[in-house]
Amino acid sequence: MSGINDGHLLPPSEFLLHTHLPSFKGVAIFFIFCLAIVTVCFYFLRDQIKGEKINGILDSVYFCIVTITTVGYGDLVPNSVSTKLLACAFSFLGVALVGVILSKAEDHLVEKQQKMLILALDMRQ
Repeated sequence: MSGINDGHLLPPSEFLLHTHLPSFKGVAIFFIFCLAIVTVCFYFLRDQIKGEKINGILDSVYFCIVTITTVGYGDLVPNSVSTKLLACAFSFLGVALVGVILSKAEDHLVEKQQKMLILALDMRQ
């Protein structure tokens, strides 16, 4: 294929190589699933996290978000080997997932721009 498809300069997105990759929706669902699992893990390990705690589930979600964003306020701190290892693993997983989510969002925006460009070229002809 020479890169021209039905008179268009850019191929439609279904012909691009990235079509076999997971969708933004799929990645977001996987992210929420991972967040839920790790929140439950931290909930069961909440006694091994030192700091002022208010509510078990809320503190677990908060600790997950602070860990995944690598903010690390320091108000809740892992106090055992198991919670430290889980926090490290989740931090790496979270950074990777956030990167994939941002990449998928960027793909979506570029695809919209491509469609608008093709539409503008069609209207011009």
